[in-house]
Amino acid sequence: MPADLFTGDGSPVTELEIMKGDLTVILHELIAGQTDIVYGDRISALDETPDGVEVTFRSGPVRTYDLVVGADGIHSGVRALAVGPESGFVTHLGLHLGYCTVPDAGPLDDWFEMCNQPGRMLGLRPERGGTAKAMLAFAADTVVAGMGWRAEPEASAPHGLRGHGMACARASRTSLALVGAYVLAGELAREVALDAAPASDGARASDRGPASDGGGVDHTAAVRRYEEIMRPLVKAAHTLPPGGADGFLPRSRFMLRMRVLTARFMHHWPMKQLVARMLDRSEAIELPRYDAPVANAR
Repeated sequence: MPADLFTGDGSPVTELEIMKGDLTVILHELIAGQTDIVYGDRISALDETPDGVEVTFRSGPVRTYDLVVGADGIHSGVRALAVGPESGFVTHLGLHLGYCTVPDAGPLDDWFEMCNQPGRMLGLRPERGGTAKAMLAFAADTVVAGMGWRAEPEASAPHGLRGHGMACARASRTSLALVGAYVLAGELAREVALDAAPASDGARASDRGPASDGGGVDHTAAVRRYEEIMRPLVKAAHTLPPGGADGFLPRSRFMLRMRVLTARFMHHWPMKQLVARMLDRSEAIELPRYDAPVANAR
């Protein structure tokens, strides 16, 4: 499947991409020296007060923040503390999906190679430094044993595939999470700019709406606009393709053959156009442009 076969945010292949680790390094360098970063800990309690949110860490310290944003994935501990248990927000799809870094199992020739068997799938893609990214999907407890192909050497490696699975649910993919982070940071920075604007600036002051109870930056207005902007994209992202989870991970050899046949038709009209429209979510949202520097939002 060539990189230019499909375009758009939902495309399974792309001409330009950035590895998650590389992006993490870039973001870390941008905030180094400006932000306290705590490693190896997690939040165990949240207590909202008139002065902010008291955050208790598992290691013991208690700190107060203006705003707490939960960005800790499908099984978010912050969400559970703030709004309720996971069962009220996650819809499980009946399969598991995991990613990890493994020693390169051999020459991949710059291709993402996949091995599909009924109810399970292993994918390997090359990366710099002699390692590979592995994707494992399965619908049963037996994950690697007897799968053959390159699964056995990867499972026996020191940092192999075992133990890296996680529940697959209707949740944000990385690109969706990044878009959400951009919008939320931008809206918060916008509130900072509005708060700093002269009171006589009627045009800008009117954008703020009712003042926050505590005065100063009104983060509730930023969160409200974040919800309005992101909801159409999230709704599109949560719409499953035809076949749902079983289409992604067929449970029989016959359905596997049908998927291979469908993949071949995807290169040609009219299937190519139909799939392109299904994958492209870019029209679901028009991203705002934020003039206020995001770094000013604290």
